[in-house]
Amino acid sequence: MNHCVNDIAVQGAAPLFFSLTFDDLVHLLEAEFINPGQTISLTGAGGCDITQTVISPLDDSALSRIYPFLRLWKKLRWSMSDLDKFLRVFAANGVNGGCLLALADFVWLQLR
Repeated sequence: MNHCVNDIAVQGAAPLFFSLTFDDLVHLLEAEFINPGQTISLTGAGGCDITQTVISPLDDSALSRIYPFLRLWKKLRWSMSDLDKFLRVFAANGVNGGCLLALADFVWLQLR
C-alpha cells in the first residue's frame, strides 16, 4: 500500500509527520525497529519536498511502530539511531507497558 505523507497526516499523525524534515523521514525509515529489512522506501521526493513524498509499502503494522517511535523521539530528544537501538532490544512486542518501564529505568540510570 502506498501512502503520501499528506495522507498519513490525515489519518491522525499530522503534528508528528509535519514536524519532520525530509532528512528526519529518511532517518526514520533507516531505523530497523521501524523498517525491518529496509522494505519501506520513499518515492516522488523531487527536491526533497516531504509533502510530495510517497512512502511505500506502508501498512498498519509499520504505522503502529512509527507513531510511538516519533512520540518518544520528540519527548526524549535522543537521536533516532539511539532510540532505534533501545527499542530493538526492549520493544520486541511493540511499545507497551513493559517497554515503557524499561525506558523509565534506563532514563533514571542515565541521570544518576
